[in-house]
Amino acid sequence: MLGTTRETVNRTIQKLKKQQAVVMAQGGSMHIHLEKLRSLLPDTPVVPIDPQKDHFIRTHAQACCVRGCHEV
Repeated sequence: MLGTTRETVNRTIQKLKKQQAVVMAQGGSMHIHLEKLRSLLPDTPVVPIDPQKDHFIRTHAQACCVRGCHEV
């Protein structure tokens, strides 16, 4: 949802919470239930992520989240 408005992101998260695919934990961290999320998207193929891309994404997310004072 890159380039989207905050309102759209909030609305999408609220829908996922109602469908119990996302649960907000104490302290503001978000727990994503992958199986539930996958069940909501039955026609979407599951493509394994390239290990190098995964490392890149996690490294940058951790750096961002450390600076932003929240958990990955």
